[in-house]
Amino acid sequence: SSRRRHTRLQGDWSSDVCSSDLRSPRRKPGDSGFKNPPLSMPIALDRIIFWQPFASPHQEAFLEAVAEQFAGEVILGVESDMPPERIAQGWRKPTHNRVRVVDISNPENHAALASHRGPDSLHVFTGFFSHPLVWAGFHKLKSSQARLAIYSEAPEQPLLTGWLKRLRGRWLAARYAKRFAFVLAIGGIGCEFFERIGFPQEKIVPFGYYLAVPPLSTVEKV
Repeated sequence: SSRRRHTRLQGDWSSDVCSSDLRSPRRKPGDSGFKNPPLSMPIALDRIIFWQPFASPHQEAFLEAVAEQFAGEVILGVESDMPPERIAQGWRKPTHNRVRVVDISNPENHAALASHRGPDSLHVFTGFFSHPLVWAGFHKLKSSQARLAIYSEAPEQPLLTGWLKRLRGRWLAARYAKRFAFVLAIGGIGCEFFERIGFPQEKIVPFGYYLAVPPLSTVEKV
């Protein structure tokens, strides 16, 4: 059915992920203004493609849940293997069973993902600010008819060079904010960052990293 062609997530934020029809949240005194706007997409999707620096364990459960509930294909394009410093910090390599993982450092693979330029494809980008192959993918798709979105934390902003990233972010927002259907902003700092650089508040969806945990009803009582 057409409903199965939309991604549906359950949790604190539960809505159709695929959207360009985002409604403005209402502010109340003392709140941040960021709400969980209802999302919908009238055009059926055949695939969702995530562009990321590497496969992260923090996004494993979310991507697998999307692939489980979405009727089309879910692809994860990664620039490289997990960096050694992350492994040294205790990060584990994620296991994807429903998501097709593609090495975009291979030019043919990169071109193949970027060839999905129609409105039946949603491309979700992570790592704009420091990862050239992710940026190159967006650059190829910015003038296409594909749906585009961002899934990102605020970038690291060191004291001496952080202003450069904020400046680039403002340039990105000024030039391309209208091109993105929505931003899945990680945490409050992410929401504030994307608003400060100029993304419309109604396109910013408060989001996070989600772990695969059993429902409370199945947790063994202590």
